[in-house]
Amino acid sequence: MRSSPLIPSLALLLALPLGGCGERVDYEDPDAATLVDDAFNDTDMKKLADKMTQSMMASGVFAEGQAKKPVIKVELVTNRTNEHVDIKSMTDKIRTGIARTGRLEVVDETARQTLPEEYEYQASGNIDPATAKGPGRQIAPDYLLRGDLAGEVHESKYQKTRVIYYKLTLQLTDVSRNVLVWTDDDEIKKVRRK
Repeated sequence: MRSSPLIPSLALLLALPLGGCGERVDYEDPDAATLVDDAFNDTDMKKLADKMTQSMMASGVFAEGQAKKPVIKVELVTNRTNEHVDIKSMTDKIRTGIARTGRLEVVDETARQTLPEEYEYQASGNIDPATAKGPGRQIAPDYLLRGDLAGEVHESKYQKTRVIYYKLTLQLTDVSRNVLVWTDDDEIKKVRRK
């Protein structure tokens, strides 16, 4: 019985994609800048969030060694750009930076949504009453941190240039007096030339 020359050729064709044209994935330093395109990216987010957190903490509003740590509520940053930006991650980065300083207590906004259910469960009789927690004991924030991320894109068709600009503005309000006690902004400008 004679074998067809088509069978070894077909086997060779099927084996080619498996042998050499694979992708490679490596770990990278998360603090290293990686530009894939000109869109808002993780490097931009880290730079803006870190600089703004440092600015607020250095402003003198929160003196070190206070007898009682001030309480702050960090609200979700508003995305006023025309592109998708993971605003929750940016807000989390700012909140984490503030918490790491150890100079403020941070309201857990996410837990506020689930605490009523937890209080109800603890009051159901399934929890030792001596350890049960209930409503009415949460701490109100002394300060409210709000912010906006704005962006603009300018293109020149003739010069084949694209300028991308981002600005993060944060504002800290003293809740008891409704007074803006700190505000700052930071900017990123990218230029893409073809």
